[in-house]
Amino acid sequence: MLLLAVLAAAVLAGCGGEPPGAGDRPGDPAAPPVRRVVLVTFDTLHVDLSGPYNPAVDHTPHLDRLAAGGVVFEHAYTRVPLTVPSHASMLTGRPPTELAVMDNGDRLAAPAETLAEILGRHGYRTAAFVSLGVLGPNANLTQGFEHYDAEGVGPEASRWYRRADEVLPAARRWIEEEATERFLLWVHFSDPHEPYVTRDAPPDLRLELDGSPVGEWTLAAKERSRATLVLEPGRHRLVWRPLREPHPDDRPSTALILRLREPAALAPFLEGGASVPEEVALGAPWTVELVNRTDAAAELAIGFTGYLRHAPPAQVLPAYDRLVAWADQHFGELRALFERMGIAGDTLWVVASDHGEGLFRHRSIGHASNAQEDQLRVMWLMAGPGVPVGRRLGSAPVLLEDLAPTVLAHLGLAVPGSMSGRPQNGCWTGAGCAGREEWWAYGVRGARGRITAVAGYRWPYKLLWQLQGHSGGFELLADPWEESKLVRLRNADDADLPAELTRLNKRYPEARAALERALASRQREEHAPEVKEMLEALGYLGN
Repeated sequence: MLLLAVLAAAVLAGCGGEPPGAGDRPGDPAAPPVRRVVLVTFDTLHVDLSGPYNPAVDHTPHLDRLAAGGVVFEHAYTRVPLTVPSHASMLTGRPPTELAVMDNGDRLAAPAETLAEILGRHGYRTAAFVSLGVLGPNANLTQGFEHYDAEGVGPEASRWYRRADEVLPAARRWIEEEATERFLLWVHFSDPHEPYVTRDAPPDLRLELDGSPVGEWTLAAKERSRATLVLEPGRHRLVWRPLREPHPDDRPSTALILRLREPAALAPFLEGGASVPEEVALGAPWTVELVNRTDAAAELAIGFTGYLRHAPPAQVLPAYDRLVAWADQHFGELRALFERMGIAGDTLWVVASDHGEGLFRHRSIGHASNAQEDQLRVMWLMAGPGVPVGRRLGSAPVLLEDLAPTVLAHLGLAVPGSMSGRPQNGCWTGAGCAGREEWWAYGVRGARGRITAVAGYRWPYKLLWQLQGHSGGFELLADPWEESKLVRLRNADDADLPAELTRLNKRYPEARAALERALASRQREEHAPEVKEMLEALGYLGN
């Protein structure tokens, strides 16, 4: 019984590190002069589709340049492939289980101290510019930020994300005003995130009234749209015409889906008690017959959204590459701004991704519910004063909760004992990387609020259980994308298993139970309808 209690505590506390209340750990007394810290996070970036992690990739020149001028953590991980928990870990130096922020829609508790709060106390101005609705004020990652810009991406907006070309101008204005000050700036780009729609994507839907076009929209972009029609007395025909061209690798279930937000608005114009569905698959034009029985023109306002169900690889993968390139372009513009203003020399750049993305490897697309390397491996780059040039750190894995402690230690500031993450600047100062013997990660599905995947690591070995297949044991240095199972998930009595996998296999049942208990114990309120709509639109409650 004592052993189980110790294991549960290790899983929930992040498998090592000083416990809360252990006091401040000292920073680097020879810290370089840094006046500005810029944290740039790329949402949903698969590291194998970026130049710093794959030299065959040529569409991320600005990330490549930063990596060449600094350090690359080759084996960086999140504990869960979700935006809010991963960013909460980055900002607080603590794992999701400690924070009780284990899923999108969870809220960071006020006692959790953030990097922004700490730097604010040391005289840094603080600002954040985020691009995804789940990072809005409801998540409470605003703690410590004097200015937190999530304009136009919340549940009440027409869409739940904004592009890099919308985030950067807002950040630029703040930078120009604060250029002479010490500051912490967080800029968040989410362009590679689902729905994988580029800025210049053609419309995929035309609405026609009595044969005349009313307008064209891109349903795949998952935006809220609205059309206002004028119906003269008499009969009318409303046609929703799909414009999407079929792809050769479309599945039978691939379809453009139209959702009417207020189908009751059509009721007064339908005949004989007819009704319309809330959701329609537009494999062909969909026609609705209307009649205005009055002697005067009537106005009809229609609200709708949509999405592309089961988008094929031939459509997703090229769009994903272009979206990564688009985000990289604006990251390059941000860097160029610092150069033009003459403030690049004393700026520390920290660039990370919050999680990866399943892009059809192992028949998986998206993130959240799986715990494969595609979803759990992340980018972590650093460059600036005191950071060595051209160093690739591949000897030990690091976690996103190590980010805040590493920044603080690099600045020469004490690392609070409440941060169970570990400073990793010892990787280049001679102290050595702060390794971990073991850690656990997980996947979760918000619609059911349940653990759907568990991954245990004893580097370089990994044990993976998933609700939907591909469970087993892997050796990640030789097989970084889990193409070849060493063993299926089974009893740990097999003599042919590596000792690391044997240990993980024995610890797995209690590790999974501890994660399930932590998920069930969160103080989580029922989502408002508009929040549910946002989470569903971003792929977290299941289309």
